[in-house]
This record gives sequence, structure tokens and C-alpha cells, in this order.
Amino acid sequence: MDFSGYPLFLLIGKLFTLLPWGSVAWRVNLMSSASDALAAGVLYLTAARWLGNLVDALPAAFVFAFTPLIWTYALVAEVFALNNLLITILLYLALSFFQTKNVKYANYGALVIGLGLCNQHTIVMYALPLI
Repeated sequence: MDFSGYPLFLLIGKLFTLLPWGSVAWRVNLMSSASDALAAGVLYLTAARWLGNLVDALPAAFVFAFTPLIWTYALVAEVFALNNLLITILLYLALSFFQTKNVKYANYGALVIGLGLCNQHTIVMYALPLI
């Protein structure tokens, strides 16, 4: 598989290859698993912030984490898991900006959009409505 069009995936994947255990393929697959696990965590934080209740936010993270398609791409070296993480971070930052009107969240959101464009261009579908 050629990932030359996904520079962010390659850079983070290179960091995971430096881990001292498992094969190189296992380590890069671990990156996808970690990305989707972090995405579920960020989605939980977003839902908790939006709903104002930690318990009510659990179903959102649970449904996301245990959706079969999420599991499919969390177990293999693909760009989709990292894209999920970047989109959930973007949603958290957008919600934070709309609630507080603090410009720093918009600036961080712009950074995440830029990073997302270095991973997979479908982040534009989320970024354009926010912009």
C-alpha cells in the first residue's frame, strides 16, 4: 500500500515504528488503534461538554467505539482512524469556540484542519461548514 499522499500518517507512523516491541506492521496498526481509542475519548469529552453531564455522554462514545466500521479501520494501518481523531478534535474545538467565543479555539481548529488536510482531504466536508 502506498501512503505517499498522506504525510501526517507517515510521520506519526514513523514515531510508532520506534516503539521497542512487536513487528513494524504491528506498531503501525497500533497507531490506528490508538487513534480511534483517542477519538472515542475526545468524542466523550465533546458530548460531556455539550450535554453538561458525564453520564449522558457515555452512549455517544460507546456507540462510536463499538461500531463495526470503526473496528474495521482501527485494526489495520489506514488513514481513517487518524482522520476520526482529527475530526473529533475539530468538533470539540468548534463546540468550545461556540460556547466561549474564545478565539484560541478557532486558532487551534485551523491548525487541526491543516493537519487533517495532510492526512485525508475528506476533512474539508467538516471544515467548510465550520469556517
